[in-house]
Amino acid sequence: MIVRGNLFGPNLVLKREIKKPIMKKIILAFAILITSQTTNGQSETSRLQEIGLGFNNFNAYSLIYRSGTETALWRFSAGNLVLRNAENSNDSLMNYAREFDISLSAGREYRNRISEKMEFRYGFDLGLGFSSDRYLNQSPTNNGYEYFRREQRYSIGASAVIGLNYRLSDDFILGAELLPTLNYAFGQRGERNGFPQSSSEGTTDISEWSFIARNGFARLSLMYQF
Repeated sequence: MIVRGNLFGPNLVLKREIKKPIMKKIILAFAILITSQTTNGQSETSRLQEIGLGFNNFNAYSLIYRSGTETALWRFSAGNLVLRNAENSNDSLMNYAREFDISLSAGREYRNRISEKMEFRYGFDLGLGFSSDRYLNQSPTNNGYEYFRREQRYSIGASAVIGLNYRLSDDFILGAELLPTLNYAFGQRGERNGFPQSSSEGTTDISEWSFIARNGFARLSLMYQF
């Protein structure tokens, strides 16, 4: 999801009055889920905990925490953090790009032992996401003629979890999982093409469903169990 404010003009405000109650309810549900898991976990005598890092194609990272028993665990993830800020320029052309992407998820996973060191995992995640990007292409030698694009997105998704664990030692686990995801995104996109003094930005509301099952939703993880 992308928040794009105009770098070279007035900021545009995303009209999301209708969306705010939806997001508040979802965030409240996440808080209740986390509180419930923590309370229930206090009564478990053989509770396991895991903390570690996840890697999506080695260009997006997440912090992962899991808690439960040997066969069923609650799972929480914060990340998929993508942050890029780049600028290239010469006498005739200037390019600027900024991207920001972050997501939160909570879910449940179940484990079946295949061998002494290998486990099969399956379950589900519910997630929230936000992304923002801005892109500018400007020609100083042509009276500042430019192309400007911005986009801001919020997303809600549900993912299936299918994966394997391999135990490296008593404390460390290497994991791999696929996360096919059904996703709904909403937000706003804006574009401007022309001279800054005379061109105006056109905006478009975003509202779309997508099913994502590609390499970008395969995740490796390295977990410490205690």
